[in-house]
Amino acid sequence: MEVNLARYDYLPRDFDAIGGLLTENRLIVNFKKKWKVESVNPRDWASFDVNLANVTALINGGVVRYDLRRLYHVHRVYEEKRRRIQKLSKRKPRTAGRLMRKYSRREKDRARDFMHKLTARIAGELEELRSGRCSRAWRALRAGFYTGAKESAAGSRSGTQEHSSSCSNTS
Repeated sequence: MEVNLARYDYLPRDFDAIGGLLTENRLIVNFKKKWKVESVNPRDWASFDVNLANVTALINGGVVRYDLRRLYHVHRVYEEKRRRIQKLSKRKPRTAGRLMRKYSRREKDRARDFMHKLTARIAGELEELRSGRCSRAWRALRAGFYTGAKESAAGSRSGTQEHSSSCSNTS
């Protein structure tokens, strides 16, 4: 089978590799394109302190707070739902298991979405200010609180300050 991809103007013209998957009734085309990341020489460094209700950042000598109450609210709402499902598990264990998987996944997805949007916003602000970030604190922030991620840095929830020796570029 041969498909002329030039007819489809929404497809990229400058790709590095192309792949595809042919199913019974569908052709799925994948494009791979390498992105060039420019290195930024930061003027200053930013450090983060991740707490239960906020993220406090020290950026260019100024303190900036990012609110995490919405994330905490998501966690509390699904905690209540889990409690009700656990009560149901005595009478209907199969239904309770299905509901637990459904709501646990939903909570994880909402928390991950919130943290992704927050860290993308912070990264954009750091890029505008040409500031570097401290990698250990950034990994803890990216991992999030309620996303179930295992890679959160030790001590990040207890409010320990990060050292400038663990700082890296924003790119």
